[in-house]
Amino acid sequence: MSWGDFLDPVVLPAANTADADVATLGALLNGAGRATSADRLCRALGWELGRLIHAADRLDERLRPLGQRLIRNANGYRIRPLDTTTDAALRRLNDLRDDEEGMHSGMARVLYQVYAGSMSKQETKNDHRVQVAALLHRSAIRASDASGERYVLTDDVRFALDF
Repeated sequence: MSWGDFLDPVVLPAANTADADVATLGALLNGAGRATSADRLCRALGWELGRLIHAADRLDERLRPLGQRLIRNANGYRIRPLDTTTDAALRRLNDLRDDEEGMHSGMARVLYQVYAGSMSKQETKNDHRVQVAALLHRSAIRASDASGERYVLTDDVRFALDF
């Protein structure tokens, strides 16, 4: 690799039309799935900021008939639903999925460790972090107020398990 290849910025092929810019930006934001700063988008696409802004304006116009909108704020650019009722419906849909799927063995193992007080006080294993978050979201456990314990069962879970 030459010094020029190493130090020069990567220049991606330019889109031929403004419509191609809109499609490229939309696909990139859809694939990213989270807010992305204008600077990162420009670097990834090899565009100047003005070109990104122009494509974003046109993308927002095209998303509206599809029930989507382009959010531009301090966190960056992101595609989101047009109205907040969709956000509320997505939350309910996720809650229904959680309710219908029930508890699997990994969650039960972590719940038992919380009950028995055998969960590590200093660190949480990577595979337990997801289970702890799911149990916190379902209000099965809560952060402990007492020193020496990280999590404790909620009163509802203690009642349901008849402790």
